[in-house]
Amino acid sequence: MNGTIFLSLASFLFYSIVFYSGANTPISGASASELTSLLATAIVLSALFASIFGLCTQLPTRFIGVRKSFADRFTFVSGLLLSWAFCLVVVENWFYTLFGVGLKTDVSVWLKLFFVALSGVFAYQLTLLFGLISSRISSLVTAAIASIAMLATLLSILFMGSTLSVSKELKQNMAAGKLYNVLFLSSDGLNATDFSLYGNRPVTTPFLESIRDRAVIFENVFANGGNTTGSITALLTGVSPLATGVVYPPDILMGVSSVRHLPDILGRAGYFRTQWSVPHYASAVEQNMLGSFDFVNGEPIWSEIDFVFDFLGIFGMNRWFLNRVSRDFTGVTRDVLLIEELENPYDQVNDQSASESRVFLSDLDRLKGVVRDIEVAQETGKRLFSQVHFMDTHGPRFHTSISHYSSDVNQTEDFMQAFYQDSILQFDLFLSSIFSKLESLDQLDNTIVVVTSDHGQKSTMGTRIPLVLFLPPSFKPGRYSVNAQTLDIAPTILDALDIPIPHWMTGESLLAMDFDSNRKIYSVGSYNNVNTGLGRWVRAARVDSAKDAGNTYGVIQCDTYAETRIPIQKPSIRPAGRLGGATGCSNPTGDELDNMLKRIDDFAI
Repeated sequence: MNGTIFLSLASFLFYSIVFYSGANTPISGASASELTSLLATAIVLSALFASIFGLCTQLPTRFIGVRKSFADRFTFVSGLLLSWAFCLVVVENWFYTLFGVGLKTDVSVWLKLFFVALSGVFAYQLTLLFGLISSRISSLVTAAIASIAMLATLLSILFMGSTLSVSKELKQNMAAGKLYNVLFLSSDGLNATDFSLYGNRPVTTPFLESIRDRAVIFENVFANGGNTTGSITALLTGVSPLATGVVYPPDILMGVSSVRHLPDILGRAGYFRTQWSVPHYASAVEQNMLGSFDFVNGEPIWSEIDFVFDFLGIFGMNRWFLNRVSRDFTGVTRDVLLIEELENPYDQVNDQSASESRVFLSDLDRLKGVVRDIEVAQETGKRLFSQVHFMDTHGPRFHTSISHYSSDVNQTEDFMQAFYQDSILQFDLFLSSIFSKLESLDQLDNTIVVVTSDHGQKSTMGTRIPLVLFLPPSFKPGRYSVNAQTLDIAPTILDALDIPIPHWMTGESLLAMDFDSNRKIYSVGSYNNVNTGLGRWVRAARVDSAKDAGNTYGVIQCDTYAETRIPIQKPSIRPAGRLGGATGCSNPTGDELDNMLKRIDDFAI
């Protein structure tokens, strides 16, 4: 085992564990056993990499005559590069912390050159130190390898059960009876009351209205999450945020939940899967949704390293940590080498005009991306599953190419209605473009399109959101007033594809329409959030994410919406604003409402 390489890589990983433990990440709330597992994983992987590296440098010197001096220089340079990467991440982190200057907020070439040079100076000294330490402890290398091997064996035994259960879920094959394309097209913060498709005025959805005769329209739909993170995760998993614990960053899917989702099922059915969403807030990568998509925001998310992780049985928090370290390292390195600017996630949800010099994913990028995905699927003969979440309707300021209602108005305040309506018009125009592409490729009748939102405007819960399904001609269009929820979408898609709905999905198929009209719809949102200063909003305190005192919990039955917090307080109660009459449901009595709220406290969902 090469000591210099081992110390360089291990130091990088140890620093990252300490840094993420102090930041508001999943590691900050890790248990002692989870931290022990992380540290052991860092040691084992560092030793494995260093052993392979040492073998690759020693074999040429012994069997093909490569000079030892050349191997030593190669080892030093390799250690130097690893140390440089380590120092670059440290310098970027601490310069922002101490001086408010970082690569996410500054595009200056001089800053990049300064970071490269300063990191190089530190890395050179660090590599010399690691080389000295390595030479002094060379006699202990054999014992260290033996200890690491024993530790790896022990960890394998301790975590065998959870690893096998995850691996089993990953390896199951799934055959689809009907291979339709599936598109999830959502836009942020949409109220159904602002969709003219639902009979409201002014006209904001002319394209959707023009094809309403082939649509399945649900009038009373409610989100299960008050934030994009929890809601999009619920959309893709069919599992309540109260069960997954994913409500708001830095929440991630853990254990077997990380492979229990619709994209994985469709992937095993042979689908080409893409996601165009919001980095940090609603990204399959950030939420640790393993085996989910082939491409996220145009970038492939599976690599050879994932094959290694699968082979070694690395899942859950350990997998999230290693993927996060890899992304942070490659992102910072690509930035300082002038390959690609680091993306600031807050640009996706903030006033985008304030960051025009930064690179961020625009709604036009998302539109072009999904159109290209449709073409790629057609060219490769695969069915497409794409989840696209547009952001121009988010606010508080709206920047659209349409100025129909806002042509004579200056946007002087947040959430001005005229600009919000124009942003919905633009979303409707994007939908028209996507449908046109499907039609031009003769794929419209072979595609399921879901149009919806993640939550109400301003992240409100208990507010009706749109849900419109466009199904192949064999399905009957219609308009339904039964209460529905985001959790129902994934099982509905599986039902339409004749794929068995797994037992762990808690939603119900909207095609069956045989559920209890008085069923309860639960939601949770985090409103005690702070900006980290790195362009990322996170919950203010890392507690049990699903039972955080900063969360707000809601429950709907019929036309009653009740909202409370943990510990259970006297709820605020208001009408849910249903449309279409009672449809056989009844509002809860006082005792029934108390029992509904108690179920939130007990998590008997």
